[in-house]
Amino acid sequence: METLDFSVENAVGWIRLTRPEIHNPLDVPLRTDLMTVLEQVRNDPAVRVLVLNGGAGAF
Repeated sequence: METLDFSVENAVGWIRLTRPEIHNPLDVPLRTDLMTVLEQVRNDPAVRVLVLNGGAGAF
């Protein structure tokens, strides 16, 4: 995905926004990627918690 990284570690889903240089705007590409990840998490019973992280001081 172009706007975020997603991983699962110990039943925790981590969404890390990857465009801190432009302050991770909630634009169409990010919303599209978020919806993809949320659908994936919704269908994965192994994910118990979801964390959204802006990273690099830009949420």
